[in-house]
Amino acid sequence: MIPGPVDTAALDRILRQTVRSLEQGKEELFAIAESARQERDRVGRELEKVREEARRVVDEVDRWQQEDRRARRRLAEVSKDFARYSEDDIRRAYDEAREVQVKLVVLREREKQLLARRKDLELSYRQLEETQARAERLVTHVGVAMDFLGRSLQQIWCSAEQVREEPRSALAVITAQEEERRRIARGIHDGPAQHLARLVMQAEYCEKLWETRPQDVPPELGLLKEQARASLAEIRKIIFDLSPVDLGGGIVRAVERYLADFRERTGLPVVLEVRGSRPSYAPQHEITVFRIIQEALNNVYKHAAARAVKVTLENQPHFIRATIEDDGCGFIVDEVPWGETFGLTSMREWAGLVQGELEIRSQPGQGTRVSVGIKV
Repeated sequence: MIPGPVDTAALDRILRQTVRSLEQGKEELFAIAESARQERDRVGRELEKVREEARRVVDEVDRWQQEDRRARRRLAEVSKDFARYSEDDIRRAYDEAREVQVKLVVLREREKQLLARRKDLELSYRQLEETQARAERLVTHVGVAMDFLGRSLQQIWCSAEQVREEPRSALAVITAQEEERRRIARGIHDGPAQHLARLVMQAEYCEKLWETRPQDVPPELGLLKEQARASLAEIRKIIFDLSPVDLGGGIVRAVERYLADFRERTGLPVVLEVRGSRPSYAPQHEITVFRIIQEALNNVYKHAAARAVKVTLENQPHFIRATIEDDGCGFIVDEVPWGETFGLTSMREWAGLVQGELEIRSQPGQGTRVSVGIKV
């Protein structure tokens, strides 16, 4: 039996309706993620206040415990020597010891309440982080589905062979795009957005200060200027990282240029070692290697507290490998929450797009080694 013609118009209507439903779901998921983020930030601020208050109360408990011991010793001393101390002396020692004990009981109860509140807030903070992360991942997945379904039917149904082959490559590209967008959004949120929020608060403080103590405004404006410079530097870094990779001189030359900028920007002494010849590779392979080196170095700068970093490029006619090693604090690889660790997740996904192999070795106190190998 010969199949009839495919009703592409009906398929297009179905796809468009599906995309609209996904769009609505995506907006709702984004609202959930944003609400969770805002609540997480609020809980985080409250948690920091509670932690500070708990530290202060713990210090006070320690101080009043010393006062309690001193008052007890004083009471025991005057109670044993009636010839030397009068009844009034004994009464005063007793009253002082009782007041110290009452104060200590109150402080210990406050300490207990604060520690319980801190535990509750820490639990809420972790739960909100998980909610936000899950919602963001779902937004990404929905975005992938929307982009894929939104492709024209003419492209999808042009031939049976394309139907079999195109979805895999299209989904891979779209997934990479969505993950990159999410990584950029998180980078902006954790960097420039936070700096700008602090700038607004500092500017509002300067306004209030001008009305009460104008002589104190110049130092605050100096601080405001420094914060603005930090924000500008962070924005320039993001722009630099998003700039297209110039591979006109090959992968080695591109890495050399990036490392020169990285050293100047961070002060980290990064050493580059090149092994083998310098053949040219396909652009997707060179870009993948460059982006993984870039992300690995950013992680070193942000998290490793390293004193030295080494980048090794191994070039062979049909194979390229990049290795990034640091002497920083290290971490336990098996405990990494891959779905929530955007830098490591991005490196793994970039490697996967070109069928490369990413290997990460690290131990606390023993540094980290990131290696990517690609057959070309």
